[in-house]
Amino acid sequence: MFSSISLEQGSYSRRLGGNTVQPSYTNGGVRISLLDNTFTENGVDKNIDMLEVDPYAEVEGSFTIKFIGPTSSGVAYFAREIDNILKKAEDVYQNRRGLPVKLSFGSTDTAVLTSAKTTFKDVILNESTYYLSMDVEYKRLPIVGEPTDVDLTLIGTSNTSIDSPYRLTRDAGSYRASIPAPANLQLKLFNQHFTFPSGILLTANQPIISLSGNAFYEATLAANNPPTITVINENRLFAYSNSVSATTGVLRYVPTSTSVVTTSGIIYGNGLSTFTTPPYTKDVDVYAVYRTTVSGTLFNLSVSAFDIINGANYTTPYKQLTHSVNPTIAYLGTVYTDDRISYNTIKMNMYPTGLISGALLIDRVILQPVDTYANRSIQVSKIDLPTFDPISFPDTPTISGNMMLTLQSNYNANTSNRLTLRPSLTVSRLTGAINIIVASKVPTYQGNISLYTKFNDFEVLDTTTVGTAMSVLFVTTGSTYDSVSGIANWTLTNRIGQKTQIAWQLGQNQEAKTIVLGY
Repeated sequence: MFSSISLEQGSYSRRLGGNTVQPSYTNGGVRISLLDNTFTENGVDKNIDMLEVDPYAEVEGSFTIKFIGPTSSGVAYFAREIDNILKKAEDVYQNRRGLPVKLSFGSTDTAVLTSAKTTFKDVILNESTYYLSMDVEYKRLPIVGEPTDVDLTLIGTSNTSIDSPYRLTRDAGSYRASIPAPANLQLKLFNQHFTFPSGILLTANQPIISLSGNAFYEATLAANNPPTITVINENRLFAYSNSVSATTGVLRYVPTSTSVVTTSGIIYGNGLSTFTTPPYTKDVDVYAVYRTTVSGTLFNLSVSAFDIINGANYTTPYKQLTHSVNPTIAYLGTVYTDDRISYNTIKMNMYPTGLISGALLIDRVILQPVDTYANRSIQVSKIDLPTFDPISFPDTPTISGNMMLTLQSNYNANTSNRLTLRPSLTVSRLTGAINIIVASKVPTYQGNISLYTKFNDFEVLDTTTVGTAMSVLFVTTGSTYDSVSGIANWTLTNRIGQKTQIAWQLGQNQEAKTIVLGY
């Protein structure tokens, strides 16, 4: 396959192959070559380990090096040199110390070694020439692309609602990546105080579906609804429906018996998406934003999908909801279907446990595609950032400003040491007008923050899309500034009691193969 490859670490570089004469160690030089037909590699496979941050498994390969020279000491010198470099690969990669050991396959293809094993064969003397062979078995990271840009441009405006899915697109320019590559994502919350809220950051290369609770009530045929469910107006708490439709309210469930399951009205799949074309995804994670009014009753909730094509029914297990007078987010499970979710009808099923008192209020149900490589569900904890420094920023009010969350996958163009380039999630506090970062912290989070996308993500959905497209939603509730009778809001509000607005930005890596996964 290759007549030569190069072994690199920092400024060190040694060509392996091509019969290049190495710098003389003793009398005469040593030639290093690849033994013919010994270079082998397996293909790049998807990583099936859900705990891994990288979407691809390590590539395994092997080759044999032959050292040829006039002296045994010269041959042994270069053999030990290369052996020592290869032995550093695993320690460097696992412990993130020192410079990575790389194999270069050409001018654009360089890969980081994660481990290497060497086996020597005896030195052979033949007609005053010494021969030494070294078998090398290695593992490396797959090669992907480098960023198309450094400075990302905010997409969206201050009028974009935080509680509605947002579609991000990135112009591909002259690049059309055929494999997923690391991407960077940023969101900015306008006019916040000192706290970045807790919530769940959802991303997917399919549309994310957000359904108002009141949509599960058949308003035109009210008699078709069970008597235990109604719709009530909670616009005072900034209900989700207040921003997505003329119909306002949340779904209210008041049970009358612990032995009866109440089934809501249904939502037809073709009306699920705010995008012109509904998603192709078959499997979705289901989230519900809810609150309860009385602590005595525990409510159980599941979501079902009925396939109108094959007649099959799919449902999540019942989830017993924790009592919370304040709006909160619950993960209900995953719905697995045989056809795209838009070919299904969606409904909720509810029943109480314990006392028959109080009510369950459901503001919205969210369907997050899971059968795509760009799917991410990241739970971010609340974090406080310090006030502005009055000495450095004397004209900046201490009660205003914007908040920004930055997700950076594997690559930071401002950092030269690739060992520091693991995925990162940071929260920053900005000045109100000029958006200078005055404080940054790393929040506590759960989930995979290594985000991968490729150009033409929406190709199957929208042939007019050029570049990368992704759906993003930050699910959060409550406010530190505004409440009604001690009850927090359904939707995050800002410091002046308005629904928080948000802007997004997306950076995509290109297909050029100079940067590798993990660095």
